[in-house]
Amino acid sequence: MLYILSGSETAEVKRANVITASGIALIAAVASMYYFGLLERRALTGGLLLAPIFFVGGIIGVQIFKAAPEKYYQRVAVSALVVTSCIMFLANLFRFTA
Repeated sequence: MLYILSGSETAEVKRANVITASGIALIAAVASMYYFGLLERRALTGGLLLAPIFFVGGIIGVQIFKAAPEKYYQRVAVSALVVTSCIMFLANLFRFTA
């Protein structure tokens, strides 16, 4: 994602590339979890319960993207990537050390 965001394309192209790469990664993750037998009823139920929240978040994101100036997209996207990466790192660090 950082590679995509560091390019010289417009914010629209970067956003489309990030969405495409995320979608491909999600499909690969779900296929892998299915192959290894990790998709259990509890996980599927949790995913279905969270889906509307992600959908609403996507709609809000579209509206913010349309309203905000293009120069802010890069800063917000990279900041979100850094925060998400740090949270995932810390969560996994604590999970493995516990």
